[in-house]
Amino acid sequence: MSETKKPFTNSQQQMLAARVEWEIRQMIFPHLKHQTDHGYPFNSDDEMMKEHVNNRMEVLMNLDAIDRAIMKMQSEYGDAFQYISFREISHLINAFLELAEQRAQTHPRKTEPTVVAG
Repeated sequence: MSETKKPFTNSQQQMLAARVEWEIRQMIFPHLKHQTDHGYPFNSDDEMMKEHVNNRMEVLMNLDAIDRAIMKMQSEYGDAFQYISFREISHLINAFLELAEQRAQTHPRKTEPTVVAG
């Protein structure tokens, strides 16, 4: 496995999984059910999805902003900074990807069979 594809160590991956699971079950679900207000900027599934879209766009814009800032750096320094920053971002994304793939197995989406008229 290449250096940029190396997943978090097991303990880091387990901590990430525990933190995500705790926030979903103890914070987000009760917030969405209006049992408590944890200060999230959404109060419904639709609002949460709008926040997701906004956050996704912000991530992409910030990746571009990192590149623009790097272009203002001295070449060798900028190259090294770019390597480190995107290596670290890649590690974090890979950790969430691994967790998402695990959760897709343990929490599969329920789908109704499609009835085809004919």
